[in-house]
Amino acid sequence: MKKILLFTILMSSVFLVKGQQWKSDSGKLTTTGRVGVGTTTTYNGILTINSSEQTDLLRLENDGLGNESRIRFRSKSITGGTFHADLSLYSSVNGAGLLGFKMPHNNTPGAGFDFVVNQDGNVGIGTSNPTGKLDVLGAHVNGGENLLRLRVSDATSDYFAIRNGTGSNGQFIPVLAAHHQTDNRNAFHLSASTISAHDNGSTPLYIFDARLRNGSSQGVINNRPLFQWRNFDQTKMTMLANGNVGIGTTTTGTHKLAVDGTIAGREMTLENAAWPDYVFADEYELQSLEEVAEFIKANKHLPAVPSEAEVTESGINVSEMNATLLKKIEELTLHMIEMNNRVKQLEKENEELKK
Repeated sequence: MKKILLFTILMSSVFLVKGQQWKSDSGKLTTTGRVGVGTTTTYNGILTINSSEQTDLLRLENDGLGNESRIRFRSKSITGGTFHADLSLYSSVNGAGLLGFKMPHNNTPGAGFDFVVNQDGNVGIGTSNPTGKLDVLGAHVNGGENLLRLRVSDATSDYFAIRNGTGSNGQFIPVLAAHHQTDNRNAFHLSASTISAHDNGSTPLYIFDARLRNGSSQGVINNRPLFQWRNFDQTKMTMLANGNVGIGTTTTGTHKLAVDGTIAGREMTLENAAWPDYVFADEYELQSLEEVAEFIKANKHLPAVPSEAEVTESGINVSEMNATLLKKIEELTLHMIEMNNRVKQLEKENEELKK
């Protein structure tokens, strides 16, 4: 009893010196003044704690099983309404738990967290069970959800965003969106780099990858396009699963490159192993001009040359057509050589007759 009385006298003398009025009510100690623990300087806050030791300045514990160790904040709006938020530590199993914010507050242990850091250092936004270093779970918003938006203070109208590209319920199609309006430079730039010592080998520096994924099983796409380039809702270029590319068309047929439009270039190299020099072989059977004339009369085109109807329906193989045209030139050359020989023979016979 004497010890309790002595402690009360000492505490009262301390607080009287500080000019503070303390009240005790049902185990609660209250004051309307500022409090200093380990310091006599209290003008920086209502409660100032100071220590020169390497120790916990403030320790909050809740030994109730399944309870949160929580700090609650309250603020009043300019119209008098209140808003509460919690900073809370919660553990559901031994050695694991999370520290997080609840905006607004939530009295249910382990529920209502908007931002957490778990025992592995993983950060969760919108989820209390982050499975990566940053795990974001956006609440459903009609018209699509914005998950991330990055800007700089001197160009607030420009931004980079990650959002849900569909407004349909139950679906998430990630979209990387860049917007630049401060001038007419590019809005988005993808870059990959390395050092000079690694500028070698056959591994590409940048890879665009599409694949099937069924659980842990992965494979190639077989039946749908891989990549597509658009101008808003207008498709400009498409790469199919077989590697065929269509420019201005999504139908490539059997062609590696299909273009709906004209192509201009300075040079073009076409590889063709079947070059028709065999026309000059001794065993080559050259059609007579009479046979060619009969074919033209019956078919209205040259032998071994596609007709107008065939070209209209299927187009032409440029490499094969070049070889075919060369073959016809070589055949014409042989006919001209033969005709030249006949002319020379006739001239010789004519000279003999003049003698």
